[in-house]
Amino acid sequence: MTDTITHLKSKEDASTIFRKAFDSLESNGKFILTFRDLSKELLDTDRFIPVKSDDNKVFTCFLEYEPETVKIHDIVYIKGTDGWKLNTSCYRKIRLSAQWVETQLLNIGFTIRELEYIDGFISIIAVRAT
Repeated sequence: MTDTITHLKSKEDASTIFRKAFDSLESNGKFILTFRDLSKELLDTDRFIPVKSDDNKVFTCFLEYEPETVKIHDIVYIKGTDGWKLNTSCYRKIRLSAQWVETQLLNIGFTIRELEYIDGFISIIAVRAT
């Protein structure tokens, strides 16, 4: 499961997914999560995240932090035959920390095989040991 987990509406929804994953796995089955660490609030211009740019597209995100969520503003310029066109969208992601997710998984009965933090992403491999 990649960054999809942060698109849920609440931490309770995430806990429900974790429980369902545990219940669905056989003994020694693995549940793999990777998600962007949104737990620490970025400040000032650090809230602008360059996503992609090439000759025809410039894609940037702006992050607006709320207590339980981050409001993500997508700002995309696309070059067409009539010049550059601005496209925008806005949505929320829940703020999950590695510690919170690890605690939830352990409480459900998972064993944590691996927990890594690389380039702003958290990766967790949890195993159903029973």
